Amino acid sequence: MPNHELKFGFNSILYQINPGAFNPVDSSNYQEKTFEGEKALESAIYLGDTYDITPKISVSGGLRYSLYNYLGKKTVFSYLQNEPLSAETIIDSTVYPNFKTIKSYSGLDIRFSLRYLINDYNSIKLGYSHNNQYIFMLTNTISISPTDRWKLCDPFSKPIVGEQYNLGYYRNLDKNKYDVSFEIYYKENKNVSDYKNGADLVQNQYIERDILSGNGRNYGFEFMIKKNTGKLTGWLNYFYSKSEFRFKGNTDEETINQGNYYPSNYDKPHNINIVANYRNLRRVSISANFVYSTGRPYTGATYLYSLDNHDIVNYSERNQLRVPDYFRLDLSLNIDGNLFRKKIAHSFWTVTVYNLTGRKNAYSVFTQVKDGSIKTYMVSIYSVPVFSISYNFKLGNYFSN
Repeated sequence: MPNHELKFGFNSILYQINPGAFNPVDSSNYQEKTFEGEKALESAIYLGDTYDITPKISVSGGLRYSLYNYLGKKTVFSYLQNEPLSAETIIDSTVYPNFKTIKSYSGLDIRFSLRYLINDYNSIKLGYSHNNQYIFMLTNTISISPTDRWKLCDPFSKPIVGEQYNLGYYRNLDKNKYDVSFEIYYKENKNVSDYKNGADLVQNQYIERDILSGNGRNYGFEFMIKKNTGKLTGWLNYFYSKSEFRFKGNTDEETINQGNYYPSNYDKPHNINIVANYRNLRRVSISANFVYSTGRPYTGATYLYSLDNHDIVNYSERNQLRVPDYFRLDLSLNIDGNLFRKKIAHSFWTVTVYNLTGRKNAYSVFTQVKDGSIKTYMVSIYSVPVFSISYNFKLGNYFSN
C-alpha cells in the first residue's frame, strides 16, 4: 500500500519461574524449604502501521491485544475480604493441577507516535503508549545479599498498567557532523508492587502475604549530543529521571511512608554517559567510556536506643538514604590486523581496562551493632581495575574507506 508499512502477527510466551530452595547451614535455626514454582501463558495478536501523510509528516501506531493465564500446578489460599493477607486470615485453599488456569487477565496495548520534519535539519516527535505488564521483579535495599525475585501476576497481583507521554526535538548540525536531541517524558503506573515493612524476604513461601499493590510515576528529560565524523567520534548523554512509588492502604500494615511518594529502588536522578573513540591510525583506535549516576536509594539504620537492656535499631523511612554516587571510567585499545580488502578473515586485538580508577562503587549496604553503636558497611564489586585482552576474528573481506 503506498505510503504505508503494515505489520501484523501473533506470539505466545510460556513463563516458568523456579524460586529455588532455602538451604541454611547446620548452625542455623532456620528450616530447609523448597518453594513452589510459577507458570503462566501469555498470548497476543498485534497490528501496526507506519503512514507517511506528507513528506514532512508521518505517523506510526499499533494495537496489541494480550490474554494472560496464570497456571497450575499451584496451591492458592483464600483470605478474609478487606483484611491484610496473613496466615491468620486464611479461610480456604485450593490445589490446582498442572496447566490448569487459576486466573486470567487481558488487556489492549496502544502505541502512537507522530514525527514532523520542520526542515532538513530539525524535527519534532511526540508519542503515547498504554501497556500491560504481566511479569515484574521484587527487590529490596536492606539486605547484604540480593534477594531479588521474579514474580508473575496471580490472583493477588494484577497486571501493571502503564501510560507514557513523550515529546522530543532533534537537530542535525554542520552537515550531519553533529546530532543533538532533547526529550521529555512522563509515565504513570498502576498496580506496581513492593514489599511490606518488616517483610520476610527469604523464607516466606507465600509471597502474596508480604507484597503490596500501589501506584508509581516516572518523569524526566534527556539531552544528547553526538559527533559522527572525524578522528574523534562519540557522544555525551545526560538525563534526569525520577522513579517513585506510593502505597496507601486501609491499615498501617498496608501503607508505606505514611502514604506519600518515595523513591523506588531504581531511582537515580542524575546520569551522565560519555563515550569517545579516537582513531589517528587506520589500524589503531582508542575508546573511553565514562559513567556517572546518583547513588541508588536504600533503607538504613539511623540511630540506636536501649530498651530493657536490649539494643533496638531504628530504621529510616523506605528508601530515604542513598549510597555514594556511582562513577566508572573504562579504557580500551583496539588493534586491527591488515586491512586488505580481499581476504578470508579479518582479525583484531582488544585490550580493555574496566574501572580504571579503582572506584569502590557500593553494591549493597548493611549495618551491624558493635560496642553500643551502629556500624554501616558498604559492599562493592570490581573495586580494582580489571584488565582483559582478547583476540577476535570474523570471516569475510574487510571493507574500509
